[in-house]
Amino acid sequence: MPRLHQGDGSCAHCLAWANDRLTLCHGCRGWRQLYPDVAECARCRRRRPLKQGKCRFCTLLLRETEFDVSGIGLDGGDQLWFGRELPCVRATDI
Repeated sequence: MPRLHQGDGSCAHCLAWANDRLTLCHGCRGWRQLYPDVAECARCRRRRPLKQGKCRFCTLLLRETEFDVSGIGLDGGDQLWFGRELPCVRATDI
């Protein structure tokens, strides 16, 4: 089984899996420029750049699910996700 090289894998801030050797994904780099002050996220308690008290990961999660499915920030309970757009899949007659 091939081993990951240092830097391969997920974004250190939002956990997005892009496998592009970046420590921070492009989205989190932009987020960090827009919101440079680092503090503890109200949901996940990680120290990250915040918008309205939440880090980019928690903001994306809450925007996608429309509510906090966990009810609270889980300690280590969040999951990796694909950081790039997924290809369009078109239904066709087979």
